[in-house]
Amino acid sequence: GFTLTHAEFKDTGEAIPQAPLMTGNAEITAKLPNGFSTSLRMIHLGPRPLIEDRSVRSQPFTIFNFAGRYRPPTGRWRQFELFLSIQNLLNSQWRQTQLFYESRLASESAPMGDIHFTPGMPRMVMGGVAWYF
Repeated sequence: GFTLTHAEFKDTGEAIPQAPLMTGNAEITAKLPNGFSTSLRMIHLGPRPLIEDRSVRSQPFTIFNFAGRYRPPTGRWRQFELFLSIQNLLNSQWRQTQLFYESRLASESAPMGDIHFTPGMPRMVMGGVAWYF
């Protein structure tokens, strides 16, 4: 899916903070008769105004996730499934939460407005075995 928006308050025309201008999500999946399946997913969040006057915007990001599975279609091992998942496949540097507000460090004489953020998750690999009973 893909969306484009222009969210603003009706009475003032100011931006609604944190409302993304663009989002995107796409996935391609292959499921084979021999028990293998894979998928690749893209998630995109475009820039968004962090304050009403649109003078400060967040950084956009795009990440890719991969998943692979194998479950034998027949035989005594069909109750087991092997899986592998890789989140943030390209190990992109991204900001998950982004907020703009004033803060002051102990060494500063006055508060300063700045973007505060939580770093996005780095590449993460997970694998395992599932048992269906």
